[in-house]
Amino acid sequence: VWGVGEGGYVELPVFCPSNERDAVGTIVDMVMDPMGFALEKPASTVRTATRVGEIMEMRHELGAQIDSILYESADSYAQSRLIYLQNRRFELEGDTGDSFIDPYIDPYEDFE
Repeated sequence: VWGVGEGGYVELPVFCPSNERDAVGTIVDMVMDPMGFALEKPASTVRTATRVGEIMEMRHELGAQIDSILYESADSYAQSRLIYLQNRRFELEGDTGDSFIDPYIDPYEDFE
């Protein structure tokens, strides 16, 4: 976070929902990961397969919740954005209060 604003909400198809700040951080983490340079071919393949398996396991565990957001809400994009932003802000700030985030507010209205 280090004083950088979270930016707009983005849906990364393979990784997960994110915001601009975290998406850039994910890319930098992937490029600068020292284990990617240190491991030889068989070990790096096992490491990649393990990561893919973890993502698939998480999708399986959270499948019912994800499907209910996608198929049962009136606006699945706004609902997933709201859930992601509330969870991410809670993780970073530890805020236990009920702060309401309007999913229909334009995050770029300050730039006009």
